[in-house]
Amino acid sequence: MIKHRITGAAMCEGRSLEEVIALHAKYLSGEEGGKCANLSYADLTGCDMRGADMTDAILIRANMTGAVLVRANMVDADMVGATLICANMAGALLIGADMRGANMTDAILIGADMDGANMDGANMTGAILTHA
Repeated sequence: MIKHRITGAAMCEGRSLEEVIALHAKYLSGEEGGKCANLSYADLTGCDMRGADMTDAILIRANMTGAVLVRANMVDADMVGATLICANMAGALLIGADMRGANMTDAILIGADMDGANMDGANMTGAILTHA
């Protein structure tokens, strides 16, 4: 179950992250029952979203400290103010993502595509940006 990072209350109608990602995939493909993922303020600490297609997802102020986002598709995702400390985003697609004010301290962004991403005010202290 996904919990609110501040209140600890259940989010996403009590669904697991895997269920939210599956519903988002349906949304992206236009299938009935699909729903755009809104994980704003979610506590996703240490989550594994490896290879997930989160195009257009809403992750405003989500806590993704230590998350694994290797080769995740985060194109046009809204991650304003998200916490991505020590997150592994190697090979992630961050094209057009809104990451204003995000904290990416010590994040791994090796080979990530950040073309057109808005990183205004983002903290990238210690981030590894090799081939990004």
